[in-house]
Amino acid sequence: GTLGGWQLAVNAHVSPARRKAAARLIAHLTSPEANRVLALHYARNPPRLALYDDPELKREEPFIASLKEALVRARPRPVTPYYLLIADVLQSEFSAAVAGIRSPEESLSRAQKQVDHLTGETVEGVR
Repeated sequence: GTLGGWQLAVNAHVSPARRKAAARLIAHLTSPEANRVLALHYARNPPRLALYDDPELKREEPFIASLKEALVRARPRPVTPYYLLIADVLQSEFSAAVAGIRSPEESLSRAQKQVDHLTGETVEGVR
């Protein structure tokens, strides 16, 4: 899985009045109450971890509540300038396995070799 967000921000060049209004809107949109409404009525996963223990969320949206363990274990993807290239390799090889063009083992082996080539790794892990 991946972690992400809405990237809410305030333009540095707006007037003080608009900056204040935007800050209030962001505070509202990121509040526990708004997060609960978005989860219950729009199936949006709450960014606040405490809401996954909310009794109403557990009762009304048990699938969303069940995501807590996955979120606790989630880690950001590794930072690499090769991310897009690696994603293309993985998508291509995983699709080949799903479509039956190659066995899963062969696709994984090919993907590993291509990723190692892109990142300068060798089988022994030496750069």
